[in-house]
Amino acid sequence: MTAKCCQSYAMCCRIAAYLLIVPGVVLSGLAVASCSFVTRRGGTGMGLFRSEENIDFGQFADTTCVQNDIDTLLGDALPRLNLNWIYQWARLSGLLAPTFGGLATLLMLLDFCCNVCCSNVLQTVLILFAQLNTAFMFLIYASNVCLASTDDDYRGLCFPSTGSFMAWAAFGLYFFGGFFVCCSPKPNPLLFRDGDDD
Repeated sequence: MTAKCCQSYAMCCRIAAYLLIVPGVVLSGLAVASCSFVTRRGGTGMGLFRSEENIDFGQFADTTCVQNDIDTLLGDALPRLNLNWIYQWARLSGLLAPTFGGLATLLMLLDFCCNVCCSNVLQTVLILFAQLNTAFMFLIYASNVCLASTDDDYRGLCFPSTGSFMAWAAFGLYFFGGFFVCCSPKPNPLLFRDGDDD
């Protein structure tokens, strides 16, 4: 009876972890694809790979997403600062975060079906890497893109926007999902009963 109770608890913890990690992967992917990770002074949104561009239709105005042109983004940067590598790091981290989260999700699915050696450790490490890379996306605030000299005061010119909020939510989901994976017992796989094949 105690073994069944422990296995039920372990399975519930893994399902809870899965239900936290999957939305984290989706939100971190959406944050990367967002046209408005930050809002630059002046009201236009800018993402890690795409940015908003204003279109004027006479009486009507709209915005559309266009591919980021690094030369244009960094053209008005402070000449004394060469922080382009920070922007590139934020972009790379944006690609790695959902990748690591997706790999952790696949490993969790595989773990439900069959025995995988050291799966708790691998899943925890992958979730930790996804969480760290989600945090590294915020380096965009310290890059030349957000330190452009559009005014005399050189204050921070970027403000949080939709993509930032999604990345914050993904960070929290990865944290709590990783807690469930790391601190809960490993359930028996569905294809095994008492360690034997069905």
